[in-house]
Amino acid sequence: MTRWADARVVGLAPVLILVACFACGPRPGAADRSAGGTGGSETSETGQITASDTGSPFACDGARWLNEGVVVDDATPPDSLRDIGGIRGNLEVVGSSVLEDLEFLSCLEVVVGNVAIVDNEALVSLHGLEQLRVVGGAVIPDGEFPPEDIESNGGIAILNNAVLPGLEGLESLERTRLSIAGNPSLASLELPSVTSIGQLVLGECPDDAGVAGDNPALTGFGAFERLVEIRRLTVFNQTSLASLESLTALAEQGVEFEDAVFAGNPQLEQEEIDDFAAAAGIVVETCGNKDEEPCGTGFCFGE
Repeated sequence: MTRWADARVVGLAPVLILVACFACGPRPGAADRSAGGTGGSETSETGQITASDTGSPFACDGARWLNEGVVVDDATPPDSLRDIGGIRGNLEVVGSSVLEDLEFLSCLEVVVGNVAIVDNEALVSLHGLEQLRVVGGAVIPDGEFPPEDIESNGGIAILNNAVLPGLEGLESLERTRLSIAGNPSLASLELPSVTSIGQLVLGECPDDAGVAGDNPALTGFGAFERLVEIRRLTVFNQTSLASLESLTALAEQGVEFEDAVFAGNPQLEQEEIDDFAAAAGIVVETCGNKDEEPCGTGFCFGE
């Protein structure tokens, strides 16, 4: 499978497949370790989560590790998650008709696996995730020296949330991968603290059918004040996206891009893409944008 096929699966598959594609998750056995609920955590320069040298707790007094993944829906009692500082597994907020925000997760700082926020019809804010710094990364419990092979590259999927207007609430997020599709009210992608995005996927690949991938209120990219790199950028079928000005400015400021594809974006002109590609110093693959030929049926799989 080629890189574009990989991007397609990461961004659009059902939640369980999406989680598997974002990362392999923690090494088997990692969830069986001691919770270390009184131990704190830090982010190393490599993105690993390490135990605090001082043994200090999470920012919230009494916050603890949860040694398994958690699914949040309308049947989940929010108070059961208020003291969680870290999750050694995946966090899935899925299919809620009543949740308007995530304030019950206000102590959460680290998710070792993936975060999926999907099909929440009343969600208007990611408030509650203000302390979330890292999604993915090796976790080292207090008093243990980590084997070198403990590693996870997690990601966040924000899919099909009807009234979510932006990413406010993720102000502390430092490094992750992002898949964003089918959010009709989403108008902003601002992430002021993020430094590294391994992959940013917007929308669905053009020859897919039956999945709503457009974010129709999104007309451009927002501010990424501390960004150092976006390794892989894929932008599919964003019907209102007309400007890459902020992306071009990031590239001109030295933000690194490894590769990018823009496909099926009817308002996006080739001049915008060319300016970005020149600033980033990369070859960009395109098709089906404004005044371009449609993408072929095998485009998503590199045929």
